[in-house]
Amino acid sequence: MTNYKISIKRNRTSEFVDHYMTKPEFIKFAEECLEYDQLGHFLDYYLDTPVEYTEVEDQIDLVPSRQVSEDEWFRAGINYFERYGGEVVVEELPQDWWKNR
Repeated sequence: MTNYKISIKRNRTSEFVDHYMTKPEFIKFAEECLEYDQLGHFLDYYLDTPVEYTEVEDQIDLVPSRQVSEDEWFRAGINYFERYGGEVVVEELPQDWWKNR
């Protein structure tokens, strides 16, 4: 699994903070930040191509209209931070990145 250095500046007045994580970890991190911010919507709000949900009889969860790839969720996380004046810089790290840290 590829690791990334993801530098996030939450708004125009903040400093960049570096996070070292995989794409799934970043997606979860973005979801948790979004939940903390209490904006009233979820990460799917920031997808470049919207997804709709429908109810299915005898199912508790709503069913999405299409499959969303990990790359799309990753981009949605970046969109979330950038939407409100933030900035995100993503750098793919080599396999042995931790040796030079």
